[in-house]
Formats: sequence, structure tokens, C-alpha cells
Amino acid sequence: MSDGPDPALARRRLMLTLRGFRSGAGATQTEVAADMEWSQSKVVRVENGEVGISATDLRALLSFYGVTDHDTIDELLALARAARKQPFAPFADVLSGDFKRYLGYEAAAQTVYHFELSVIPGLLQTAAYTRAVIQMYNPDEPEPRRRKREELKAKRQELLDRDERPELWFILDEGALRRLVGAEAGSPALMLEQLDHIVALAERPRCHVQVVRFDAGAHPGMAGPFAVLEFADSSDERILYLENANGDVTIRDATELTARYLDVFRELQDRATPPGKLRDVMSEIKAALVVDAEAARR
Repeated sequence: MSDGPDPALARRRLMLTLRGFRSGAGATQTEVAADMEWSQSKVVRVENGEVGISATDLRALLSFYGVTDHDTIDELLALARAARKQPFAPFADVLSGDFKRYLGYEAAAQTVYHFELSVIPGLLQTAAYTRAVIQMYNPDEPEPRRRKREELKAKRQELLDRDERPELWFILDEGALRRLVGAEAGSPALMLEQLDHIVALAERPRCHVQVVRFDAGAHPGMAGPFAVLEFADSSDERILYLENANGDVTIRDATELTARYLDVFRELQDRATPPGKLRDVMSEIKAALVVDAEAARR
């Protein structure tokens, strides 16, 4: 094990290992709660990775499961220590619980499949685009909280510079690219910079961007944006993340539903432009944005 396992990955590994030990011991969550003198909700939250577990509690739990191998215990204690680190804790006041969980899973994923309908995905946004969107979503929010949201986005984007980052697959509806965010200033400059930024990111290894053009017609992604996360261990369940006007939700252990969304993503990949055509697509859209902005100023 490395000296500094990723907190999200450590949390997920610990969660799945403890579930496996409980299953192997033939114990229910109710029985674990009774033996440990915990509430059943605590057992559920530990197994879902929603709360950390102390070294004392972990040792007692492993004893209940009959785990005696010292190397295994030491490894799990190291995972528990790493899992208690919360890189997004300073931003808790501007994060929903579901999105906070999603960010942890995103950092631990092997592959991220992300479809967006009307906005640029957070990982791909420039600082200026982020600022404009935050201002639009939260026009009356105090400036310190807005700045904190911007800092959160920058923290999340550190994922792009990691040596072992996930494979990133983005599919964007053309409408997200043609929407003149920042056009209130009378210039398409913000969006032109944003489109160039996407092209630059897509030229990095393990980052792929496709566009569903308007002439592709109606498509299943019109139901709304979503993300599916896959993990290196095939025993790990995929994670589904949905976002809509009512908020966001991170869905675990919904195998059939998540598989349906992944099928939608595959269909969108077939309808979208190939990743190698992205620069040409962006050049065309940029030229159209300039024409549209000039027409609007007349």
C-alpha cells in the first residue's frame, strides 16, 4: 500500500471490504449494531462510506468478523486513517451532501462518463466561465461565498493534473457550446476562451470530448445531464450522478438503472462527433459565435 492513499479511494475500499467481511461472517447489519452497541444507522453509514471509523471501533468490528491477520488489520487501519481526510471539508457550507459524496467518488474513479446538455462540465470550465455561472445561479449571494464556490471548482480541477487521474469521457450537447455565457459584456470573448480551453484539455492524455451536433436531431440525453463512474476493481459498483432543477443525487447500488444510463452514453457516443474532430467543430462554433455577437451589437 502507498504511504498516502487517496481519501476517496481509501473510503470506498474500506467500505467494500467491511461489507465483504460482514457478508462472509453471515451477519446482518442489525446483528452488528447489537454486538457493537451502535445504532443500526451507524452501521449503514460506515458501510456506505458516509462516516469515518475510529481505530478502536475498527479493531472491535474486525474482531467480531473474525479477522485476525495482522497485515490485513494494519492495512485496514491505514485505509481508515486516509479515509478520514476530507479534502473538500473547507467547502462544506457551499456543497450539498450528494455533491460532496460525488466529488469523493469522482476522485477515486478509474473512468468518468459525463454528459452535459446546457452548461460546460465543471472539470472543463475556465475561471471566467465558472465566475459567470456562479453569478447567474446565485445573484444575491455574498461575495465571500461566491469566491468560495470558485475556490471549490479550482480544487476539484486539481484532478486534471494528477498523474493517476481517471479516464475522462465528456459528451456535450452543441447548445452548451453555443450559449453565450458572459455575453452581457457585449463580447463573445469569454466563450471563445472557454472553447479553446476545452480543446487544450482534450489534447491531454486520458481526456476525450465529443459534441452532439444540432443536426443529430432528438437524442436520449435531452432528458438531462448525468455522470457514470467506474472503478478499477470490477467488484465495485458503478456510481450514477443525476442533476436537475430539484437538486442533485448520487445513486449507489442501482445496477440496472446505472447500466441504462451507461447505454444512453454509448448511444450518444455513436451520435456525437469523433474526439479527433473536436478542433474543427470548435473552430466552426467559434466563428458562429463571433457572427452572432456582431449581429447582436447592431
